[in-house]
Amino acid sequence: YYRKSVLGARVKDIVLLILISKLFPTIYNDLYIFKRLFQYFSMIFIHTYQQR
Repeated sequence: YYRKSVLGARVKDIVLLILISKLFPTIYNDLYIFKRLFQYFSMIFIHTYQQR
């Protein structure tokens, strides 16, 4: 259950970023940078989680 809740929170963050980027295209570049950082950290999270 904990894994699903963490995944759900991450999915919600991604959906929010996509919605905001569509609603406010003027700050899309900043959101793109945040999305890239988010993907980077999520990759690290998945990698460290698989090692356990």
